[in-house]
Amino acid sequence: MQRAWAAMRELDAVRRMPPTSLDRVVGTGRRLRVVSGRLDLVHDVAHAHGATVNDVLLAAVAGGLRALLLSRGEDVHDLRPLAYEPVTLLLRRAAAARPDEGGMIFVPLPLGVDDPVERLRQVAVAAAGCKKHVIPAPAGGPNRSRLVRRLMMRFAARQRWADVYVANVPGPRSPLYLAGAKVQELYPVVPLAGRVPVGVGALSYAGRLGITVVADRDACPDIEVFTDGLRAALAALEHAASTAVRPPDAPTAAGRERRAHR
Repeated sequence: MQRAWAAMRELDAVRRMPPTSLDRVVGTGRRLRVVSGRLDLVHDVAHAHGATVNDVLLAAVAGGLRALLLSRGEDVHDLRPLAYEPVTLLLRRAAAARPDEGGMIFVPLPLGVDDPVERLRQVAVAAAGCKKHVIPAPAGGPNRSRLVRRLMMRFAARQRWADVYVANVPGPRSPLYLAGAKVQELYPVVPLAGRVPVGVGALSYAGRLGITVVADRDACPDIEVFTDGLRAALAALEHAASTAVRPPDAPTAAGRERRAHR
């Protein structure tokens, strides 16, 4: 736990970004929008640019934030807000540790980059570097004690280094059924807390990718601008991948899926 808090304090001290209109404590109201896409197309994008599905999602989120802040008349030229993202740690060195342990990374999103492909390239490079320095979650998790929960919530309300929360979860590959009816699509809903007024959750399911955008009602009344920007960035990446020249020994769709997910 001491290691986690020390890493977060260091991050708070050295990685603060210029304030934007999203820099505010979230309230109780929420707005929600969904984006649905084909998982195979996202895999194609990731494969065409040597990235992962998660990188593609982060690049699309960057496109959404860029569109949102530009629509508000804000300067995004040198703006690289950090996306807060949960990850899984494989602790092989500790014999007594669980096989998986929660952690977090903070990936810079290059909002000043207009070209979606170059934006994805920069996100992929940054995310690969961030995964080498994962901040572990406090031992026992946030629910270990009431004091820990209070400290984490107080810290979250004061932090100013992340404006967006992004979570990507691989889901069932085969269709699910409820009372005999096929479940057509699944969408995750992520929580908001502290000074992170926008949350994006992605869940793959039976060849589809369901993306949910949750935003604080007061901080982001124009959530449609963000959602449209995310959707446009994803479509631009899919178009670029469809016109890219593929090598003759390109892997199969199953191989791409295994490589693309973290």
